[in-house]
Amino acid sequence: MPPEVLDGYDPTPAVAARVPVHEAVTELRLAAVHAFRPGAPGS
Repeated sequence: MPPEVLDGYDPTPAVAARVPVHEAVTELRLAAVHAFRPGAPGS
């Protein structure tokens, strides 16, 4: 995520450091939902 996305929120450094982790977890969760959806290849 580009840093300027967070500029309006003015997060503390600790919160800003956690954003990439949350982004990665969200991507993983969406990939899992996509992979295990009904009708997905191999399901």
